[in-house]
Amino acid sequence: MDNKSNIVTCIEQFETYIDILCKNNFYLSRTRHMFKFNYELIGKSITINYKTYIALLIVPYLLSKDKFISGYVITILGLFYVYIGHIFYHSPYSLVFFFIHTYHHDHDDNASVYQEVIMEFLGITLAILLLTIVSDISHINYIYDPYILLYYFFFYSSVHFINYTFLKCNNYHSKHHTKTDTNYFPDICDIIFNTKYNNTNNTNNMTAEYIENTDHWFFNIIGSATIVYFIKYYVEKSTTHIQKNLKDYFIVIYLSLALYMFIFAGTNFFKVIRSIDCYREDTILKTIVQLKKYYIIPFE
Repeated sequence: MDNKSNIVTCIEQFETYIDILCKNNFYLSRTRHMFKFNYELIGKSITINYKTYIALLIVPYLLSKDKFISGYVITILGLFYVYIGHIFYHSPYSLVFFFIHTYHHDHDDNASVYQEVIMEFLGITLAILLLTIVSDISHINYIYDPYILLYYFFFYSSVHFINYTFLKCNNYHSKHHTKTDTNYFPDICDIIFNTKYNNTNNTNNMTAEYIENTDHWFFNIIGSATIVYFIKYYVEKSTTHIQKNLKDYFIVIYLSLALYMFIFAGTNFFKVIRSIDCYREDTILKTIVQLKKYYIIPFE
């Protein structure tokens, strides 16, 4: 994708969100539209993907056996957590996250992958940094579990880049890149909040691909849960001194990745500014040439 396309895409996204903020009636109507639930589609999605939801039942068993019921609640809420987080990445209010995510949508290079993974890690584990590392709220059982949040980072990123980007299991995510206010992930949340690509409330007009078959998530769910299970086992079996060191290491890693992402975003931001200047200068020169050619205006 050339510089002009990247610049235009970035500017159009900013203008779109400014229009949404300025046109309050549009915003309210869109919000009302998002909360028109189609229970038939929701039920059909759950029926088609029952194997995925059975696999999800294993996650609380592995990671929250001591608080089993709350583990299920947090696991379900985690689906909405990643959905809302993705919407937030598309908002200019997310600042650096917005720039990195826009870069990811506009580029196909390696940086668009590893910077997106860093952003997803920082975004999803921010709650772990604030609620476990900085302020320990482990005594609160029913609204928070750091290991399930860590699981969602591995799960979300692996599905995003392994299944959708490299293996291309289906075209669900590619449609999100085609129309960025649709198919945020997971599919069940897109159905609930009416953000599906080519959204329709008429179940008779649905295509075969309208509801995503999420069987390909199975290995991501089990693999991510297994990784976090062993992390949890090691942490809980460690001495208090080692646990304190692990918290310090987490802070260092988190801040280092954040600094790296900020530097990358800053340097590329100035590249965009320079590209805009070059594009404008080139446009002005082409306009002058056209005027000279067709209107013979004596500029010299």
